[in-house]
Amino acid sequence: MIRKTFKALKKIQKNAIGQFADGWMLDQQVPLQSVFRSRFDYEIHDFGKHEIYAPELKPDNPANYLKQLKLHYNPQVIPRPYYFHLNNAGVFNRQIVDPENSKRVILESFPEGSMQDEGRNFQPELSIRRKALKHAIRRNTDVDEGYVFSGLWWKNYYHFLVDSCLRFVDLQEQGAFRNNTTLLFHSQPNKWQQSYLDLLGLGDHESVLTDQQPLKVGKLLVASPRRHRFVVSIDAATQFRHRMFDRLGMADAEPTRKIFVSRRGAKVRRILNEEEVESCLIEHGFEILKSEKLSVEDQIKLFAQAKTIVAPHGAGLANMIYSQKPSIIELFPADRWNIGYFLALTNSIGGTHIPIICAPENDADDFNVDIEMLRSALKIT
Repeated sequence: MIRKTFKALKKIQKNAIGQFADGWMLDQQVPLQSVFRSRFDYEIHDFGKHEIYAPELKPDNPANYLKQLKLHYNPQVIPRPYYFHLNNAGVFNRQIVDPENSKRVILESFPEGSMQDEGRNFQPELSIRRKALKHAIRRNTDVDEGYVFSGLWWKNYYHFLVDSCLRFVDLQEQGAFRNNTTLLFHSQPNKWQQSYLDLLGLGDHESVLTDQQPLKVGKLLVASPRRHRFVVSIDAATQFRHRMFDRLGMADAEPTRKIFVSRRGAKVRRILNEEEVESCLIEHGFEILKSEKLSVEDQIKLFAQAKTIVAPHGAGLANMIYSQKPSIIELFPADRWNIGYFLALTNSIGGTHIPIICAPENDADDFNVDIEMLRSALKIT
């Protein structure tokens, strides 16, 4: 029985656009475009501008990192993202069924090879949700026009900004939305997410949760995800930053502040010798801050004034999007696989990224920072 179910699910997966995942992907990555029979299957519209691709870097050791960065970091322009509309589509969470082909489950994905399977099997969940989606297509229309705003990992601060907000701004600049487009969320926005929705002018916009029951959407806007997890749209980042500034009555000013963003209260990637790090930074004129204790508005204003930012690897570094060509000193354990996130974001805003790679001391990736390496990094900011 299990084998038959597995085969049936593999058949569904073969016909799907993308793959199901709430975290890691399945055993093989399927690029979205490779499964289109033809671009004429859908009325495809490109949006946004070309994006920057930053290759993932896995340095052999900290001493060689900057050398490898100089030799192997070559930005590349990649194709623009696209969107299309589906009529009478079924939606449950982030999953979408094309009514013309109920086996074609449209799901957010990443290009081949951008992630590794971690042995977590989501295929049974795909089967259950697919059946629910097919049932949704037979129902009366619940929403006339809709767009799934919440992207993959949208509860993470970085992914909310870069994936959900920047993509929305890109689409809005393209004129892809109508005034009566309903926003679809696969979970209830939390406090800081609601703050961002308010700043985007969406606080009073009609919205519907998609995690309770399948929905039938008369006309659904479907937008492609980023083509690589490290790609950041320069144009969308600029538009988003300006929009936040306008809403808060802010203007660009010469950045002067030096800030250290602490992760002392986090559960992972804490700095074990943080008192020593803070002492060194205070000597160099840094302010010591905990961004999670600041409101969204205060975080935006703070990072807009930041000239130099020192922080352990964490989603809060996404706030650099509000800074003007900052110097970023990022501290992270040596075995972190996602070095490229803030390297790419720093490059997209014209800043300088300086890594200090540290040896993890435990399973939580807590680490000690080499103070002499920190002093050397501060000299070149």
